[in-house]
Amino acid sequence: MDSVQEERLSPLSDTPPPNDPRALALRYGKIQPGWSTNGLSRMELGAQKSFWVRTTEEIAREVTAILVYRSAHLDFWVEKGQVALNAEAQFAQIASQFETEVYPVAARFFAPMILEPSVAVLHATGMGENIYAYYADIDELPQYLFSLSNEASMIYVNLDNVTPASDYYMRLLAHEWQHVLQRRVDPNEELWLNEGMSELIATLATGPTNGLSQEYQRHPDIPLLAWKQEDTPLSAYYGGAYLFLRYLLDRFGDNFLRMVIASPDNGIGGFRIYLAEKGLDFASVYTDWILSTGLNDKFVHSSLHTSFPIRIDETIYPFGVDVIEMYGGGGNTFYFQGQPEASLISDTIPSGEYIWWSNQVDGSDTILTRAFDLSSVSTAHLTYSLWYDIESKDCAYTAVSIDGGQSWQVLHGEWGRTD
Repeated sequence: MDSVQEERLSPLSDTPPPNDPRALALRYGKIQPGWSTNGLSRMELGAQKSFWVRTTEEIAREVTAILVYRSAHLDFWVEKGQVALNAEAQFAQIASQFETEVYPVAARFFAPMILEPSVAVLHATGMGENIYAYYADIDELPQYLFSLSNEASMIYVNLDNVTPASDYYMRLLAHEWQHVLQRRVDPNEELWLNEGMSELIATLATGPTNGLSQEYQRHPDIPLLAWKQEDTPLSAYYGGAYLFLRYLLDRFGDNFLRMVIASPDNGIGGFRIYLAEKGLDFASVYTDWILSTGLNDKFVHSSLHTSFPIRIDETIYPFGVDVIEMYGGGGNTFYFQGQPEASLISDTIPSGEYIWWSNQVDGSDTILTRAFDLSSVSTAHLTYSLWYDIESKDCAYTAVSIDGGQSWQVLHGEWGRTD
């Protein structure tokens, strides 16, 4: 491959840009410039308002909620018919604990905070049996872009599963509060770092991790950076991310994590500059963490051996751990041989050499473009091989522009949807 081709294959940026639904709608002619959301203004106690409560991205029901309490940063709404007799006193206690214990901890890592006048916390039923609490940035979109948007910064609490004023409730509130703040600082931060920071702030503000750390120590072979779930409990991934960030906090302090969070680079990229200033890199710090944790005998061992010689063949994810314990009288020699690289996808590359890779990211708009001169033909057809592994709420599409990128039209292929 010549240098010109290599240059064309180089990314314009190492960090994919955050997804911007407004810009996307403008790009495809769905809205006109200048449209925006009205937002949610602060109301008087006892006020009633209708909200959408979603069970999925596409299914929702409308509920009427009552504003039962307001603090400096949160408005507490409760679904009508679910308001306790002592609701105002109950949420006054909740608000006080949040403002004095959770907010100051979060401010250690997100300062200054960029916030609306308040964030609405909606307590309602019917969110789904596996839902406890969540923050959805999609609610900050205007309804002309997403018809089920509440047009406000929203934290949801499922009253079917969570009791207000319980210790677990406050932990959930702290966890989701971090997501609200993270959205404003770096809206497409990688999942492991975003969720790890939520667990770190929740733990510092409210106490132990509710078994997440122990769950990770039972499954240390999972990848720290790329959450796959498969047969491993999701809680193990949360626990691993929390433990790693807690190690970084203890070793480098608040300011280090504050700079990482504020970095426009995502994941490992956000650590690179600040670790280099200390003469370190991410891999070496990760290794230090694993050794310190493993030497404290907290991991569940992958295997135990007492007789030698022995050959051990294992498969492991990048930034995952297999703990192999060996007992003997000494004098043994240990040899390790591993692959320096791992495949991005589980399929073979049709060309055998190159692919366009759209990244593994959250909340991002990854665009792969190529210009073609079609002036010599009357019709043109595009055929390509596609491998994908995406969530139900995500999408991939092919579009064409005939005016140099000023406007775009989606091409509806054989496997595409028109909705």
